[in-house]
Amino acid sequence: MLDCYGIYVKERLCFLFSAVGFFFSCVTPSATGGQPMQIYFMKKEDIPVPIATVILLVVTITYKFVLVVVGIGLWLFAGGFLAEYVAEARWVFYLGILLNVGCVILMCVVVFHPSFAKKTLILGAKLLEEERLDKIERSMNHYHEAAEFMSSHWGMIARVFVITVVQRFAMFAVTYFVYRSFGLHQYSMYDIVILQGMISVAVDMLPLPG
Repeated sequence: MLDCYGIYVKERLCFLFSAVGFFFSCVTPSATGGQPMQIYFMKKEDIPVPIATVILLVVTITYKFVLVVVGIGLWLFAGGFLAEYVAEARWVFYLGILLNVGCVILMCVVVFHPSFAKKTLILGAKLLEEERLDKIERSMNHYHEAAEFMSSHWGMIARVFVITVVQRFAMFAVTYFVYRSFGLHQYSMYDIVILQGMISVAVDMLPLPG
């Protein structure tokens, strides 16, 4: 995504940006610290804040959207698993799908209708001094340009989606390998990955990115 903006950084740095996000998400309430700290470190590498913000929003949208797709897929094609393992708490699973859908829609509006984000932020900043308000407005103008540029690169967003699908299922599969490390083999990788997907949909129901 940085390449699309003509910003070329080493893969090692991109890995570190991701590591920063995971670390600070783990040590802050509701995982709200990851994205702000990623933006901070990206700024230190001379990546403009508006571009970093749009990129991280797209990453978050695809991350949540894959979870929504997994949830809907489980709902449609794995009803037996739901009935067998989470029958009494099925409403939590459905609530997770609903809230994640709402989050994805809201973030899509912010990214792909940037004028809405700009008006909302400026309206909320009216109480600030004029100098600060002018700075926010200039920053939001850059954000608007970055968001419009991103919305014209659907092929790149599709590639990010595919990568995120692989990432999500790789994370689900970690549970299976831990299970096998204890010498257990009663359940297949399919069973455990599906169950881990259900748990993720249910637990990750309050998507609160930084």
